Amino acid sequence: MQSIHRWLYYHWLVVLDLWRLRRSFLLHVVIVAGICLPILILGALKRGHVAQLREDLLKSVTGRQVIAYAAQNGRMLESGDLSDFCRDLPNVDIVLPETFRAVLLRKAGIAEGGHEATVYATLPGDPMLQELGVSGPQDHSDTIVLSRALADKVGLAVGEHVDVVLRRKQAGKADSAIVSFTVSGVFDASSVGGNIGYIHLSAIEDIERYVRGNAVKRWTLPTFAGMSAADRYAGYIVFCRNNDDLRPEDMKTLSDRALDVLPATPSDMELLGRLLKDGFADRLKVYRVMARQTTENRHRRLAITPSDVTALTLAEDDIAIPWNEPFTRNLDGSDYLLLGLSFPERRWLRGEFCEPSLAFVTDAGRTPAEFSVKFPDSLSAADRTAVSLTVSPSVSATLKVLVPPPAEPVGDGAVTDLEPVVVVDTNTKPLAVVPAPLLAHLDALERGEAIFDPQTETFSPVPIPPNYDKLRIYATSIDGVPAVVEVLREQGYGVTSEFTRIKEIHDQDASLALLVQIVMWGVLLFGIITVSIVLIDSTDRKSKTIGIMRIMGVSSPAVSYMVMLRAAIIGVCAAGIAALFGWVFCEFLSWNPVVQLTAQSEPSWWTTLLKLKPIALAKLDLWQDRAFLAATVGCSVLGSFIPAIKASRLDPFDAIIQSRGG
Repeated sequence: MQSIHRWLYYHWLVVLDLWRLRRSFLLHVVIVAGICLPILILGALKRGHVAQLREDLLKSVTGRQVIAYAAQNGRMLESGDLSDFCRDLPNVDIVLPETFRAVLLRKAGIAEGGHEATVYATLPGDPMLQELGVSGPQDHSDTIVLSRALADKVGLAVGEHVDVVLRRKQAGKADSAIVSFTVSGVFDASSVGGNIGYIHLSAIEDIERYVRGNAVKRWTLPTFAGMSAADRYAGYIVFCRNNDDLRPEDMKTLSDRALDVLPATPSDMELLGRLLKDGFADRLKVYRVMARQTTENRHRRLAITPSDVTALTLAEDDIAIPWNEPFTRNLDGSDYLLLGLSFPERRWLRGEFCEPSLAFVTDAGRTPAEFSVKFPDSLSAADRTAVSLTVSPSVSATLKVLVPPPAEPVGDGAVTDLEPVVVVDTNTKPLAVVPAPLLAHLDALERGEAIFDPQTETFSPVPIPPNYDKLRIYATSIDGVPAVVEVLREQGYGVTSEFTRIKEIHDQDASLALLVQIVMWGVLLFGIITVSIVLIDSTDRKSKTIGIMRIMGVSSPAVSYMVMLRAAIIGVCAAGIAALFGWVFCEFLSWNPVVQLTAQSEPSWWTTLLKLKPIALAKLDLWQDRAFLAATVGCSVLGSFIPAIKASRLDPFDAIIQSRGG
C-alpha cells in the first residue's frame, strides 16, 4: 500500500515540476510538436492528392465499370448464368448484359407513324440509371425509361403508355406486333443522347424470341406463320424386291456414313402386316436404316431425305420411307397407335398396301396438311371430319380426318382386286395413320426439342436462349476494379475499364505513402536526438533537485520513471497541439478564397494578396493518422531514455555540490 502511495506521489511531483517550470514545459511541447507537425501535414497532403485523383472517377459510375467481351476464349453467357457469374467475381455489385434491339415507338392510340428507337437491357439497381436520376424497370414489368430527346419526339410523359412495335421477317414473309409499355422515367443527360430507352432484360429476351419467330407467352404472341420445327427421324424403313436386294457393298457404303442397316424387327413386321397384303414378307426384303448411336448421343435423329438414302445403294428400285416408332395418343377420348406413313404417290410400294391411298403423299404440290389423319378401320372414320389430338396433358390440336379414295392402278403394278381391310383384333390398339412429319414433331416434343403453339397449331423449335458476348460489370468501388479485371482476363475475356487510371492512382498512393514514411522516420530520428539534447540540458540544470530527491529516498528507477513520464506528458500535449494546428493548416490550404472574392466589386490589397494563396486539398484524418500521433509521443519518450539513465546514475552528494559550485 505504501509503495502505491509512493508512486502516486511521484506522479504528483512530476505534475508540480511541470507547473513550476511551465514556460520550459511549453517550450519543449512546441519543439516536439514542431518536429512532428510536418509529418502530419505531409500525410494529409498525400491523402488529399489521392482523393483528388479519385474524385473524377468517383463522380461517374464509369469509374467502377468494367466492359467484358467474350472475344475468342471467354465463355458466352445466358441470362440464367448471370447470378453465378457475378458470384464468381470478387467485389462485384451487378452484372448487366450489354444488349439492345431496334423498335418503333408511338404514343398509345396512334395507329400510324412512330419513331425509330434503340432499347437497351437493364436490371433493377443499374448504376447508370441511378446516376441519371431514374429508377430502372422492376422485375418482369412492362415499363420503359426514355431519354428526354425520345420522350419529347414521341410526346410522352411519365405514367403514359407507349406502343412498342415489333417486327420480324423470315423467308420473304413479314409480321408485326404491338406491345404496350408504361413510361416509368425520363432522364436528362448530355452524355446520353439520341432515341434510346431502357427496358428490363426479360423484355429484351422476349423481343428477341419474337424476332426469331418463336411464340411469346408473356404477350400472347403466336409463332411466326410458316415456321416449323425440323422433322427428324429415328431411321428409315427400306423396302426391296426379292430380285433387287441390298448388296454387301451397299451395307458398307451406308456403314461408312455412320448408318447402321439391320433387318426389320419383329415388331416392325407385325405392324406392317396390319397394313400390307398377306405374304409381303415373301415378296419383299425389309430393312431398318438407323443413325449410329454414340455414348454422347444415344437418341440421334436423322434429317436426311429418303432419296439421300436410296442414292447410296446399288439397288435400282428400293424405296425408303421415314420412320419413327409409333406411340399411343388420345384421339377424341380413345387411345390410338399413331403411325407416320408418307412417301411419293406413284411408287410400286403402294401396290403392296391393302389400302394404297392410306399412306400420305410427299409429291411436290400435293403434300397434305400436317394435322391430318387417316384410319385403316372405316368405322373409326365414320361420320367424323375432325378429331382432337391430345398433344400434352393440357394442350390439344385438331386433326382433319381424310377418307382414302377408291383405289386406282399405281406405279408399275395395277391393283384390280384389293384385299379387304384387315380387321383389327380387339386386344390390339387401333391404328391411326398420320403424316410422317407430325409423328416426327410429336417425337421431338417428347424429347424436349420442339414446342407446340396452340394458337397457330404449329410445332416450332425450342427457343435458343440468348447468348451475351458483352457484359457491363460494376465493381463495389473503384478499388475493386483491378481484381475484377484480373479475374476476367484469366477467364479469357477482353476487358475495357479505367484499370490503367486506377492502377496509376494506387501506384501514386503507394509511392507517396513510402515518401511520407521515409520523411517520418528521418524526422523522428532527428526529433529523438533533439529531444534527447533538450532533456539532457534540462536534467543537468535540475541536478540539485534530483540529488535532494535521491537523499530523501527516491530510488534510481523512480528517477528514471519520472523523467520518462515528464517526456511522455510532453509528447501527448505535443500530439494534441500538432493535431489542432494540423487541422487549421489543412483547412486553410483547402480554402479557396476566389469563390468568396468574386462577389466583391471593389478589390482591395488584401483580396489581391489572398488570391496568391496556394490551394491544395489536404485531408486530415486523425484515425488514419493515429500512427503519426503515436510517433509524436514515441519521439518524446525515446528521446528521454539517455536523460533518464543519466539522471538515475547521478550521485546525490556530487549533484548537490556541483549545483552549489555552479
